Amino acid sequence: MLAEGDVVHFQLHGADALPASAWRLRLGDILPHEPGGEDFGHVVTWKRRPWFNCCRGRVPVVLERNPDPEAHSSSQAGWEHVLDGPALVSPSKLTDEQWDAMQAALEAAAPGLASDLIGHSSAGLRAVRGARTTLDEVQAAKAAIRQLRRALALVDQPLAVLKSAAASGHRPLGRLDGASVKALVRQGVDPRRRIGDKAPRGPARRIEASLDVEEHRQIASALLSARQALAKGIERAQTEAAEITADRPWRDRVFKPGEATLYERLDKPRLEKLEAAVDTGTALRLQARSLLGGAILSGAGRTTAPLAPTSAFERLPAYRLAYKAMTEWLMDGQVLVEAGASMRLKPTNRMYEQWVFLELAAGLQGLGFTLEEAGTVFRQMGKRRYVMDLPRGATLSFKGPVGQQATLRYEPWIRPLNAARQAGDEYFHGKAHDTAWSPDVILEIASPEASNPVTVVVDAKYARDVRPEHWDGVHKYAGIRRLADQRPVEQVWIAAPVAGGITFTDDMLAWTASGLQAPPGTAIAFGVVGMTPAGSAKATGLAAGAKSLVQGLVAQARLANASGL
Repeated sequence: MLAEGDVVHFQLHGADALPASAWRLRLGDILPHEPGGEDFGHVVTWKRRPWFNCCRGRVPVVLERNPDPEAHSSSQAGWEHVLDGPALVSPSKLTDEQWDAMQAALEAAAPGLASDLIGHSSAGLRAVRGARTTLDEVQAAKAAIRQLRRALALVDQPLAVLKSAAASGHRPLGRLDGASVKALVRQGVDPRRRIGDKAPRGPARRIEASLDVEEHRQIASALLSARQALAKGIERAQTEAAEITADRPWRDRVFKPGEATLYERLDKPRLEKLEAAVDTGTALRLQARSLLGGAILSGAGRTTAPLAPTSAFERLPAYRLAYKAMTEWLMDGQVLVEAGASMRLKPTNRMYEQWVFLELAAGLQGLGFTLEEAGTVFRQMGKRRYVMDLPRGATLSFKGPVGQQATLRYEPWIRPLNAARQAGDEYFHGKAHDTAWSPDVILEIASPEASNPVTVVVDAKYARDVRPEHWDGVHKYAGIRRLADQRPVEQVWIAAPVAGGITFTDDMLAWTASGLQAPPGTAIAFGVVGMTPAGSAKATGLAAGAKSLVQGLVAQARLANASGL
């Protein structure tokens, strides 16, 4: 078993038939930095370094080869699997409890943001109460299906409307309507003439009762939504159960006599719940399908219209119960978090970057900012459900309590000036012949009537200590400028799970409740903000570093507005 920060090296013997460039290593789905080896005759060697940094659990180490001697080790085409073996990696920068807390915070961020943005459009509800986890999804569906089954059983006389339908035969003609006249003419019959002793017969229509009413459509759509959510919940539960089982070899080890292992204490109870959720979810899907095929709903269509309290939903006891079940279904998790349990498949540094972004968003909300726009962050699933994801370029726009504006950008592309103009970007960098940059976060805060907003860059580093090499790729972000006025960013931060709060590379700078305190003439400040997940998944509240940073930036923007800067 390895700690994620352990320095290791790899050697491949007997590789004379192919050059070193034909071999590379992959860690699970992650292609590490410099995956190709170095040629030492009959041995190919990979440098000594912490290969498993940001990994956790059972990590497959995969050896690949490419018969093309010109192939680059980072290319996609032509690489073939040769062999693989597992490495058991334990986290060393965050404890298991802190890692679980970070995942819980990612899942809890969705409803807080969605309440501002989309809560009002969810069945008339004012707020979104919570994001569903893997087990929550099955339990919420179980409650909804049980209540809907009970409601349908209580329906004595289903709601119906009268509709006109074509009959299989013909009817004696009385007073002819326009459609009947046209039908007779197409048959070559003159409707003005009597033929023999019997009147001609025309196409028949009948009036019949139809159960295809809005209330039944809403119930059928809710059941279909529950079936789809259960399918996702079952898939996520199976994925998480497989990950727990794969991690068992290194979590089921006794380090102290008489002490329960991590597997026995944490994983086994979770695994039992996941397996029960799969069984329950499968049975519930069959129940929902049976209800959809029943006498009341089999003829009902589907709807994507928002759920509304019709007179039947308010007046009739059975339909009132169905409406209550559907509103509770929507309230108990309007938003899902993309990948859910599969967060464990993400590199820890990737999770940490997203957590930092959402902690800054939560810091703004804690100061009274409300979300106005969430470009590409929320993906709509029908009219009632949303999935939250954080793709590159995701943007959150907030409005403050006294008219301030704040914008958070996640991994935006920062291109050279001409390319940025062509792409319509907000920012550019000053290296005309350099490639695009991509800092983790850009935060911009402007107060009303401010001539210039306060703009900072925050780059997340999953490291216990911020060393000089961490700044190597970050100092360049001082060259990021706003396209509108070519004004540079004011501060560049590294966010890391370190102790010490907020510090600067320049000892003459200080951070206060009013933001940056710096000597006159200071151009750009470089600092470190300690942001560490809570010690328990049950702990709530904002990371201290995020709270202090956002409070200071908002105050700084307010002071800049007051002074006319």
